[in-house]
Amino acid sequence: ILLRKTTTLMIETKVQTTALMIIRYQLTVDDQIVINYFYNTKSSIAQKKIRNMKILYAFALLPCIFIITFVMTKIFIIATIISLCFGLFIYKFTETAVIIRANKNTRKMYELDKNKALYQETTLTISQEYIETISSLAEGRMKWSLVEKIAIEEDYIFIFVSENGAIIIPNRAFQNQAQRREFIELINRYHAVKYA
Repeated sequence: ILLRKTTTLMIETKVQTTALMIIRYQLTVDDQIVINYFYNTKSSIAQKKIRNMKILYAFALLPCIFIITFVMTKIFIIATIISLCFGLFIYKFTETAVIIRANKNTRKMYELDKNKALYQETTLTISQEYIETISSLAEGRMKWSLVEKIAIEEDYIFIFVSENGAIIIPNRAFQNQAQRREFIELINRYHAVKYA
């Protein structure tokens, strides 16, 4: 869905934009958890995977629950009702379990000394031609044509370079709301934005 016109009206500002903007910030584990949640709840691919897991788990456990309940109660109708209720419970809460697991894995990843790149201060530069990210351990530059979609949330801006890979820009990267609006205005100017 292209929402360029609507978003432009929403972010309309009298701030004078420049051809180049540079911001500096450091990501935290909480920022990674936010992008995980965004991906798991808004990505069509992630939602399809979760839906398949819900169905698989619910139906795989139904016979087991039914047999255990029937052996214990010897009443067919009670075993059926209990197994169906349990299956519905599993179907309903599988997505929550997936998100909790992803958050736990993210926190573990941040605790490992091998992932030092996650702690580095990032310098992000946007211009008409490219987006550039630089830290003390890595740097990269990409053209706007490689950006798949952009999500502008209340506390974050996500610039997706793949289905599940994004440049995360928290609000604290900006000095004030005017600078954030200017950043969004530049995105609109430099890229035919597809909003997530």
